[in-house]
Amino acid sequence: MAQRADTVLYTISTNISHIETDGDKVMRYFAEQTGGASFFPFQASDLNQSFENIANELRHQYNLFYGPDPLKNDGLYHRVQIKVKRRGDVAVRARKGYYARRGNEGGGTL
Repeated sequence: MAQRADTVLYTISTNISHIETDGDKVMRYFAEQTGGASFFPFQASDLNQSFENIANELRHQYNLFYGPDPLKNDGLYHRVQIKVKRRGDVAVRARKGYYARRGNEGGGTL
């Protein structure tokens, strides 16, 4: 649902055991699939830093817009991979793909 809504998820775990749980894995997966990130503070006092990290990311991001050619209005999920050439100092975090509109859903283009 987050991918269909073009929503980026950032997650913060409340697990302080230092052992990754299934819930942590699910949160990390959701964040990665939507282009977000997961944070795992080990103490309540570290929560502020996690929120600061998210705010910092949101202030320093670039938005790229992609229009497939040819445009397929099939309602299916299409994978996309973004790479930055010759810039080893750049971290790319992006959605892994998108859901195409079906037929004339919503009108217009992506």
